[in-house]
Amino acid sequence: MAKFMKHIEYGRMIRTIDNTFEVYTFVMIGTNIPTTIFSLLSFFKALSGEWISFVLIIPGIFFCLVELVGLTAVPAKLHEAIGRVENIIYSNTRIWYPYDERIYQIAYALVTHVRQANLGISLWGFAVMSKGTYNGYSNVITTSRDISFIDEVSRGASPNLLKKQPRCEEYKKFPVYHHVYKVIKLFTILRCRFSEDLSKLSLFINSLIFFSIWFMLIAMSIFVITVVSTYNLETKALPASLLRVTFYIQGITSMLFIYYWQWKSPSLAYVRQLHAAQNSAGCIKNQHRIHRIVIGLYCVLTFIILYLLFMHIVLIIDIDIDIIDQSMLDAFRKHRSIAIFSFILNSYSSFCVSAGFFIYTIFTYAGVLEVDFYNQRLQNIGHDKDKALIDELITLINDHAKLSEAIRTLDSFCEVYAFIMIGCTVPTTVFTLLQLLITKDLPLINLLLTLPVLLICILQLMALTAIPAMLHNTLERSKHFLYSNIKVWQTFDRNIYQIASSLAAHLSQTDLGISVWGFAVVSKPLILTTISVMVTCIAFFLELRRRPHST
Repeated sequence: MAKFMKHIEYGRMIRTIDNTFEVYTFVMIGTNIPTTIFSLLSFFKALSGEWISFVLIIPGIFFCLVELVGLTAVPAKLHEAIGRVENIIYSNTRIWYPYDERIYQIAYALVTHVRQANLGISLWGFAVMSKGTYNGYSNVITTSRDISFIDEVSRGASPNLLKKQPRCEEYKKFPVYHHVYKVIKLFTILRCRFSEDLSKLSLFINSLIFFSIWFMLIAMSIFVITVVSTYNLETKALPASLLRVTFYIQGITSMLFIYYWQWKSPSLAYVRQLHAAQNSAGCIKNQHRIHRIVIGLYCVLTFIILYLLFMHIVLIIDIDIDIIDQSMLDAFRKHRSIAIFSFILNSYSSFCVSAGFFIYTIFTYAGVLEVDFYNQRLQNIGHDKDKALIDELITLINDHAKLSEAIRTLDSFCEVYAFIMIGCTVPTTVFTLLQLLITKDLPLINLLLTLPVLLICILQLMALTAIPAMLHNTLERSKHFLYSNIKVWQTFDRNIYQIASSLAAHLSQTDLGISVWGFAVVSKPLILTTISVMVTCIAFFLELRRRPHST
């Protein structure tokens, strides 16, 4: 009840803040967005102009971006903190287990209060400032604390996760890591392993090699962006140059993700929570499915290395390639050591990208298997005559709370990675399709260099969207299994109906899954939207290509 009264006070306080700043926020954002757009346009124009213009424009862009972050990111952080209260209530097993009718009724009323979706800073009442309102802008600068109610509830939800335990000993307990460690050997060979069991010398050598390549990728990205922005490249060679930029950004992001995953071990909390729910029963039952992901990684790596080898051999021999800039071809053929260096750099980067996708995919798919096993338990409610129906329902609520907490932990360390990688993969696929259309009137070698890239892009899109969408879809289907179980609903019992309704409320959390930096959960509708955007972009670029010929 004390938390109940506190939330009412917080609601009044937030509405007072909203009434004070809603008009100011509306006017300032309305003027800041066009100012930022014009500043960016001036920046791109200044790239090919005098250096003094470039220097004068940079402070203006910085000021606009800081102002935009202040106007949007901090209010969105407030809205996100308010929205997380409901999730934390559902994840707190102390509320729902064991069953107490009075606590259940108060918890229901509290959930109803915290579902006020319009709490936050609004744009003059038109819309509440959330991540969806300013989709496309960063919110990482804000460091504001969550409201204290969240801290108090979460402090009691999972205290064991805060304890420092030996990582290597912990890993051995979980079935998922049995498959992950099959890939760790490649990390050791390629000097990108950073686990605690390595010596200081090995860590130093690995860090030196790893971050040297990382900085090289950054330098190459800046160089290619400068070339594309300042020089008039041939239309046929432009998509390939843009592809290089997006692939370099993917490599930079994946290397940071791999380093963070090994050094901070955020996945350890995830697999511990996932194991606590059902003792990893879903993963143990479907070991062969997880093994397929490992085999898929090795197949993809072999394919990429063979493609890179083929491409660099073609680059250094005297074959006309129209989709690659002629000056780059001349440099490769004049200095073959550049081609060897490029092959090593791209191979290392490709391994890191593939390893990042593997980590993202295997942990997400482990969640799919556990939720699928949970759905089977929902279907079998009432089939065990040795267990009371009410005990089964309470156990399922308790286990779903643990599964929800695990999935939110997975989302917390994958959301930024998913956001950046989807943001790179979508334009990469668009540029590859454009390059494919360009090759229809060119020699066969251009098509042979383009098709493998298109296949890689499709595999990346599937890994980034299809498996997280599968997780979201499996979670969505849970409530349907509960509703369709006749043994729960056929005979009226007040306690059973109340617990079943509570379980249905737990299963109706629509935001469970892998999100794109909190903007939207990766689901089938999001995949459809992504495809629509890609088709629109391709149609737009094709129209731009036709326009000069029609005049």
